[in-house]
Amino acid sequence: MSTSGPRSARTFKALTARRDWAPSEKRRIVSEMALPGTNISALARRHGVAQSQLYQWRKMFAGDTAPAAVPRFLAVTVASASPEPPVRRSEPESPMVSSRIEIVLRDGRVVRVDADVDGGKLAAIIAALEAKA
Repeated sequence: MSTSGPRSARTFKALTARRDWAPSEKRRIVSEMALPGTNISALARRHGVAQSQLYQWRKMFAGDTAPAAVPRFLAVTVASASPEPPVRRSEPESPMVSSRIEIVLRDGRVVRVDADVDGGKLAAIIAALEAKA
């Protein structure tokens, strides 16, 4: 097959904007991602990389970061209220003898009053609280 015009062998040099990041630089940037309140988009722009690149680096160094820096979900179970009131241990607020009285109701609620409270009024309050339970 013939071609028209002169043929020449030209050498082209490709220009690239690709940067070769040192592992220490990658780790430093990934550690910035773990800081509270970090805007990943702004971090990527500041360092001149794509957000997806930061996430790839984070995966690459996943074993290198401190476990506390990465948020994790924990399993939680909600227990139903038990019919028995919880055992409560209270320490005196000061080395002096406390003048407070703590009364644990059947449903586990706690009433705290000073020792000089009127007994009749206290009995009425407790009766009203027990009636609501």
